[in-house]
Amino acid sequence: MTLHDSWKGGFTLNFSGDSMFDEEWLLDERNKEPDELHFMGYDANLYPLPNLSKIPSQHRQEVINQALSRFRKVNADVWLDDCQIKNRVKESAIDD
Repeated sequence: MTLHDSWKGGFTLNFSGDSMFDEEWLLDERNKEPDELHFMGYDANLYPLPNLSKIPSQHRQEVINQALSRFRKVNADVWLDDCQIKNRVKESAIDD
């Protein structure tokens, strides 16, 4: 299973305990780089959210923190809209 297959359904972030305020982060299928995941944000009605860089910093940090908790074990560049929230750790070659 590829990295993109693993995240094909995206993920949901909940901030108030009420699903009316959920944010859906869906995989952007146009970006197919093997070591990158790009997600686009939508509200609970699947209306596009403003770019992550344009929202108030306090909420932006809450989004990033919740999203990062989902990507702890993922070695990839992770983007939410126009913000890169995680860098892939490149494996170094070992000389014999």
